[in-house]
Amino acid sequence: MPVLAGSLDLQFSRNIEQFLEILGLSVQPLELPLQFREGAFCLYLEPQQQRLLLTLSYESNAQSTARLLPLLLQRWLPERFQGVMQRIFTLNDTLFISCTSPEGSQASLWYQLYREQRQLLEQVLQELI
Repeated sequence: MPVLAGSLDLQFSRNIEQFLEILGLSVQPLELPLQFREGAFCLYLEPQQQRLLLTLSYESNAQSTARLLPLLLQRWLPERFQGVMQRIFTLNDTLFISCTSPEGSQASLWYQLYREQRQLLEQVLQELI
């Protein structure tokens, strides 16, 4: 069931709008959860009690996904993500990196987390080529 921006805290809604603006995305009216696809990548945004569940996925084939997962787990470093724990997992032939933002965090941190998730995925993809 979608969450309308009006039912969220105003500051949280503004942060989501700012985050989308930084990414060059626009959604009107703002209804959550959101999903944005770019090629094999997909970004999911879902509010969870004034925190943001930020998930980046990469669709691949079973063989590539099986090779990517250990590389991601080896290269994940907490300091890279400012101490925000990342959950790295697969479902079917899709690889996911997911985290929940700290309470009270803002769009700038969400963007840094997204950027690091994307860079980590792209780095391990380059290693497989």
